[in-house]
Amino acid sequence: MKFKVIIFGLVLGLILIGISYTLWPVLVKTKQLTDFKLTQHQGSAFTLAHLKGKWSFIFFGYTHCPDICPVTLTLLREVKQKLAPYPKYLADTQYIFISVDGQRDTPEKLAEYVNYFDPQFIGASGTEPQINVLTRQLGIVYIRQPEVTTGQYFIDHSATIVLINPQGEIAAQFRAPHTVATIVERYTKIRQPEPVKESS
Repeated sequence: MKFKVIIFGLVLGLILIGISYTLWPVLVKTKQLTDFKLTQHQGSAFTLAHLKGKWSFIFFGYTHCPDICPVTLTLLREVKQKLAPYPKYLADTQYIFISVDGQRDTPEKLAEYVNYFDPQFIGASGTEPQINVLTRQLGIVYIRQPEVTTGQYFIDHSATIVLINPQGEIAAQFRAPHTVATIVERYTKIRQPEPVKESS
């Protein structure tokens, strides 16, 4: 009987943890990012300077990703749409997809990929050392699996969405599973008490 109670407690704890991940982002102590250099889908450099002055949702993945990447980018598009009643938030929030597969995800490939979800989304990538400069600061992990066939492979990667504030600091991390309503609710609360006028 005691053993069953222990097991029940463990299961209940895991359920509550799962719920907390869904309902709340992981608020982190603000940490200033150091500079990095990637290449964005338009072919120009993408650095820390591009994160300053705006709020940035950043998600890491790759264009050959079969599931979590297209689902998450679709979700971020819906987050953007839900922010439409808040002109200030809509204007100073950007959405960035960083590929951890610089070998296959050329600027041209990234441009085609992110434009499918939203023409204003930014895609960026680089060499593995360049990518790692940023992933290590954000706690993002990715592992390339062995090739299935020549040039064909999968990459296991974190599903966390990272929020960067206009000072270039980590403001929050949203862990999977993600929901549009939760991200919008928590994002607007994180930004309060900033003055914002909801449009009619």
